[in-house]
Amino acid sequence: MRDSDLAAATDAKTAPWPLVSLVNAGAGQKLCCFLNRSTFFGVRVVRATVEDAELCFGIAHAAAVAGFQHVFPPDLYEFPGDAIRADWISALTDPDGETYIAFEDDEAVGVVSVGHGVLQTLYVMPEFWSRGIGSMLHDRALDRLREVNVQEARLWTLTDNHRARAFYEKRGWSLTGRTRVVPFPPHPIDVEYARSTLRS
Repeated sequence: MRDSDLAAATDAKTAPWPLVSLVNAGAGQKLCCFLNRSTFFGVRVVRATVEDAELCFGIAHAAAVAGFQHVFPPDLYEFPGDAIRADWISALTDPDGETYIAFEDDEAVGVVSVGHGVLQTLYVMPEFWSRGIGSMLHDRALDRLREVNVQEARLWTLTDNHRARAFYEKRGWSLTGRTRVVPFPPHPIDVEYARSTLRS
């Protein structure tokens, strides 16, 4: 399940489910630049491969079920597991995309993916919200976009995902005025944000 793309794919190859929506509103800790692996306050971040598709799916599924109940009530709308798994495989095999998984000890606690100038997904396991992991993965995503010469990053998130919107706005993201309809019932609305990839 990938969050930056709840709607039909845009010009950037993102996924159709609210992936960029769930983040933690933690302490805003900064992560230093690293290559494919790093450790930060006991959290290790590793670049994912296609073999990690089910792990990425599991993190996104847990976060979305916990965070989107007011938008996609689970007693009314079945989680689109097959479509979201396919999105993760697509993301992990995209030569222009990168996905990173955060581990605390040996437990996968968060995931972020970028590609085509877009912060495509950002999910943290619900039991790890508000511990700075979302902030760390967010900064990693901006670092990677900047390192591939993206000057302005974009993302999509649900209009009613107030937690995520507050998280992004606190970190300098601004609405672009663009919206789109999410392809899954009840077809809520996504809003687009943009910000410079330079550290603020």
